[in-house]
Amino acid sequence: MANVNFVWTLPSTRADGKALSPSEIANVEILFGLPGLPATSLGKFSPGTLSTSLNDVEPGDYIASAFVTDTQNPPAVSTGRNVLVNIPVPRLAVPGDVTLTVNLS
Repeated sequence: MANVNFVWTLPSTRADGKALSPSEIANVEILFGLPGLPATSLGKFSPGTLSTSLNDVEPGDYIASAFVTDTQNPPAVSTGRNVLVNIPVPRLAVPGDVTLTVNLS
């Protein structure tokens, strides 16, 4: 099991290169899930929030995605950014020492 921290930086431009101020961003949505399956939304975060976390995630391969929604009406949503996340199976500690008794007869 692992704790996964998600940290993002707000975009400062739109896809066409024009400036995008934080006041024009409604939210950032973070999705997380297994490849090939519908992802789960971890939430829609205001521009003042730049991180979140998920605890006790099982080992395996996951996809994390981030989407930005702006404040115009109707709102526009970014195409998103996907990141492959691999949580390895934790390696167990070496076995403890053997208790050995030697008797002389």
